[in-house]
Amino acid sequence: MRRIFWKSSTQRRRERNEVPSILKREAPEHIGSILEKLLANPEWKNKLQASIPLLRWQEIVGDKIARQSQPESLQNGVLLVRVANPAWLHHLRFLEEDLRQKLNKKLPSLDVKELRFRQGPLDQAEPIKSPSRPGKILTPRNDQEKPTPLDREQLRLLQSVTDPELRRNLESLFRRQLTRSRT
Repeated sequence: MRRIFWKSSTQRRRERNEVPSILKREAPEHIGSILEKLLANPEWKNKLQASIPLLRWQEIVGDKIARQSQPESLQNGVLLVRVANPAWLHHLRFLEEDLRQKLNKKLPSLDVKELRFRQGPLDQAEPIKSPSRPGKILTPRNDQEKPTPLDREQLRLLQSVTDPELRRNLESLFRRQLTRSRT
């Protein structure tokens, strides 16, 4: 009687002197080159442009409105905004045209055609403690500290971006990431 033994993949690899694929390591890719590839892709560029109102919301609408509302998404010229409570929802509907004009004035490349409001809980930014003053808590609204220096690769990437609005927002994103990673 003849016996057939099945060899495991590990046994076959050993016979062929192969290294398992999980042990093969590729050189890590620098984040700057990954971001460059993403920015070269038109789909990602559109997604990044759609996130600009999220980054500059407070600057555009003011502190009072920014504390009670938050942009969620921008698709086909329609900006969806989440509002903290029904009273503010009602109030912002009256201000819709003014807010739309402000957005289009500050961010003309987005061409916001309509604002839609919905009630819901707002995402709360986690407070950042000031390294220079232990008792002071910094938030994105009152952060007046010295800007976090960017590394050479981030600066090189920023110089390659031609759109000034996109460059400013990408720089802000880099600085926030650095600030969060240091606390």
